[in-house]
Amino acid sequence: MASGSASRFATILVVVVFGALTGMDASKVAANEPTPWVGVTERIAVFGSMLWISVLAISLFRVQGTVAPGIAEPGAEITGVSLRRTKV
Repeated sequence: MASGSASRFATILVVVVFGALTGMDASKVAANEPTPWVGVTERIAVFGSMLWISVLAISLFRVQGTVAPGIAEPGAEITGVSLRRTKV
């Protein structure tokens, strides 16, 4: 569990730091001044939060046991919203 809390802390830190960096350039964007790094910092902040939400969702699915059975089996593939097994 130590690695889980460490990765949670690191992800939240990334979101806060890069969100703050993006926010500091907001006045430059409003004044139509050059902001060469605002796109990069914004994307890192958004990706960090999306990654955290994805990991949280996967961990909750595993805890609740709601992962669709058979996905990890050989010959199984996801098509649309249903699970179809193909012969190997």
